[in-house]
Amino acid sequence: MLDEARHSAEARRPCKEARAASGFERRLPPDRAREAANLLATGVWTHDHPLQVPELTALGLPVRVGVPVLERDLMTLYPQPRGRTPAVEYVAGPPGPSLPRRRERQPNPRRD
Repeated sequence: MLDEARHSAEARRPCKEARAASGFERRLPPDRAREAANLLATGVWTHDHPLQVPELTALGLPVRVGVPVLERDLMTLYPQPRGRTPAVEYVAGPPGPSLPRRRERQPNPRRD
């Protein structure tokens, strides 16, 4: 089964690389575009290891850090909550009913 998965991934690889390289060719020379597309299409970076600015610039991709003023103004119209909202809310109140006390065990005359 693992061999089938590898074969399938290898079969799709040229298509993914070609699609990614076509987007990079506007900004990079063709050989650098293919190299960047290969790195991005092969799963080198994942959600556990996301792309950072130094890695993107090393690939030769144009990177801008920050948010333009117009977009930041738009974001201020939709504020996000700070922190997490608890799933359960504790409400203080009087203590609830307690369980009845366990009865003392009476000696069994037939067993003694």
